[in-house]
Amino acid sequence: MKRILLILGILCWGFTFSQTNWEIVNSGTINKLNDIQFTSNYIGYVVGENGTILKTLDGGNSWSDISITTNEFINSISFINDNIGYLSTQNRIYKTIDGGINWTIKTEDLVNNFNTIKFLTEQIGFIGTDSNIFKTTNGSQNWINIKTTLSNINTISFPTSNTGFFTGGSSSGYVYKTTDQGSTIGTIINPYNTIREEIQFLDNNIGYLIGWYNPYILKTTNGGTSWFEINMDYAGGMAVHFLTEQIGYHIDNSGGNSKIFGTNDGGLNWNNELTFASSSSYGLKKFVSNSTSVLCIGDNGIIYKKSLTLSNYSFATNNNIKIYPNPTANIINVEEINKEGTLTNYIIYNLIGQEIVKGKINNNQIDLQYISDGAYILKLGDKNQTFKIIKEQ
Repeated sequence: MKRILLILGILCWGFTFSQTNWEIVNSGTINKLNDIQFTSNYIGYVVGENGTILKTLDGGNSWSDISITTNEFINSISFINDNIGYLSTQNRIYKTIDGGINWTIKTEDLVNNFNTIKFLTEQIGFIGTDSNIFKTTNGSQNWINIKTTLSNINTISFPTSNTGFFTGGSSSGYVYKTTDQGSTIGTIINPYNTIREEIQFLDNNIGYLIGWYNPYILKTTNGGTSWFEINMDYAGGMAVHFLTEQIGYHIDNSGGNSKIFGTNDGGLNWNNELTFASSSSYGLKKFVSNSTSVLCIGDNGIIYKKSLTLSNYSFATNNNIKIYPNPTANIINVEEINKEGTLTNYIIYNLIGQEIVKGKINNNQIDLQYISDGAYILKLGDKNQTFKIIKEQ
């Protein structure tokens, strides 16, 4: 395994949409990349074919190879923090507790194909297969079939710890939903049966579906009860990724080209931000974002990265928190999108990591009137949500 140098950092920025270009990042591999996840603003993981696992410690600017004793195609990855994570190959589940240095096999199954994996805690996780949804409550020691499905399950989205959505595969438009962490699962039939490639929810109500044979993205604002079209002009959607309701991206692999489109108005208008011909042998697969950038992965080890710039609206990595205005003269407003009520405390640091002030969040506001003008790091609650904030007159 390649040795990688951990550069300690504290700065975690809050950003929004910018017009900067997509830049190619050297991944160090030509293998097909299939899944990507960031556990913080700096630490992220990518997996793919031939046992490929890549790790970044600098927000995706550089990547190092992590060794694993398999040459299998790694379908999916799910980390619950910087060190503890799971990955799935076709028939195996692996676990690491040391940031990918070592991996142990937790599950082997020669019957089911493990298409996608999602862990909420170290013990509670879900697997989507060709015809089932499985759940574990003991860290992959045992799995229980909680739903026999009418289509493949290739994508899982849990906007909160209890509410989750499952879909993907074949030609059906079925979406499966739980509101009690998998104890019960209901079936949603969206009106566009071929939409199936990827599902993403920003919160319990607002979600998106993209499908290969449809020239639009579907959006719901009521948790999947009803859907409406967001026109994207092309049939060939592979992935959708919204940072907020207004700012989003989708991949289109139709017509012999692979393209990234971006919107700044909720999908009313889309800008073609990146295009390359299929002769490049690069097909795009999936997005991920942290608080500083959006990344896109695909075939032949391709990784594209787009930087995000500071604006008057900031969002956390998991899109559950908004702070505004930023910059501010005195007051920072804090809005928790999922209304879980977990944000009660705050700490403000200077840019070298020294604590400046801490206190309680009162009426969803933080008063900065007694802090000197300048840049600071704001840490919210016990979930380590962090933002760069600017105090200025």
